[in-house]
Amino acid sequence: MTCQFHSLYYGDEGYVVCCKNCGQYQIAFLSVILSLSEKNFIVLCKQVETKCTEESLIFNKQSKSIIITTPAMDVSIVLTGAEAIHFNKILQEADNEMKAINLLSLFNQ
Repeated sequence: MTCQFHSLYYGDEGYVVCCKNCGQYQIAFLSVILSLSEKNFIVLCKQVETKCTEESLIFNKQSKSIIITTPAMDVSIVLTGAEAIHFNKILQEADNEMKAINLLSLFNQ
């Protein structure tokens, strides 16, 4: 079975899509593409959000000093503070879009 992706976020710096059939997420940001389960997508969103609340992020906005460990084995993303904040915004928008889709699907049953 092939995936039928639903776009949750699309912009110049990347995208977030989710398959309507298998629930697999694909995230592209800067030069990284990740394929994740829904559970791992949620874990990644929480981890990025946590990193964006760290005080050190405020002082290092242009230094590649933020390391995001992904759920994919042996894959980490290194970002500047500004990139981490932007990545968090993208993930939150995608998560909100998915929540809205799930809510709307309740009315279509």
